[in-house]
Amino acid sequence: MTSHTDLITTIKNHQERHGLSQSQISRESGIPKGTLNQFLAGKYNGDNDKVAQKAQRWVETNTTRHQLHQKLRQAPDFVMLPSCERWMNVFEYAQIAQDIGVITGAPGTSKTMTAEHYCTLHSNAWLITADSSLKTPHAILRDIAETVDAPVKNGSRLMSGLIKRLRGTQGLLIIDEAQHLTTAALDQLRALNDRAEIGIAWIGNEPLRGRIEGLGREASYAQIFSRVGMWKSRKKPTKGDLDHLLTQWGAMDNDVSKLVRWIGSQEGGLRELNKTLRFAWFIASHDGRDSVQISDIEAGWNERRPHPLPKRVEG
Repeated sequence: MTSHTDLITTIKNHQERHGLSQSQISRESGIPKGTLNQFLAGKYNGDNDKVAQKAQRWVETNTTRHQLHQKLRQAPDFVMLPSCERWMNVFEYAQIAQDIGVITGAPGTSKTMTAEHYCTLHSNAWLITADSSLKTPHAILRDIAETVDAPVKNGSRLMSGLIKRLRGTQGLLIIDEAQHLTTAALDQLRALNDRAEIGIAWIGNEPLRGRIEGLGREASYAQIFSRVGMWKSRKKPTKGDLDHLLTQWGAMDNDVSKLVRWIGSQEGGLRELNKTLRFAWFIASHDGRDSVQISDIEAGWNERRPHPLPKRVEG
């Protein structure tokens, strides 16, 4: 084992090179922050050998992680695909018109990534992701209150606090995975749209649209359906989506391009394509190659999926 002085120098070099905080190193190494601080300063009065063992394991793990990370090619940053432009139109309309928009479609059509991108570009646009724990009216309102930093974050005055916080902001609330919300929760958000005068966009899977449309036939919830000002849907990525995304990944031969286009058209779409290519590039980089082969794509699929790539596609 290296001396403690050498080990401390190594840790500090890792910290500076990778922009790590002592808090992060503490979490990753399992060394309490106070102990780590004293150890790195050469002032720890406890069992230095025990701390050094943990620190050495962290250095070795961190070194391996970064070596692998360099070989793992990242998916392209956000790319404005044709489908993304479609989703952006919904967000822009809902925010400007202070109306309700609905986006539905299959997984892997860049709905969430577009929502995240929109929120980085526009003031007072907030993204909330629903799940089974946020399906009730009070639960989703409480999460929204935390996200927008409303003056009231719980209790009977929650709705009025949200209205006070949001009115006049010309804002947009984007609710991803909205299929998890109960009908009562959807109606509560419809009321928030009405009373706070802000835009709302619901993102979900395809059954969400049928569910909202069905509410138009129920007198008690007809307002939900009638308040939707724009609907957009897409069942799978378009050829234009695939063309744009593959251009960002770089040149591929025809056989590889044909295979990854097939993958992009399956369940999971663009998300599945990115994950498969990322794994394939990892294999190629590990072998010292600057391009991916059919075998890399097959491995990128077969290692990650419960069923192997169909033979008709491989051929």
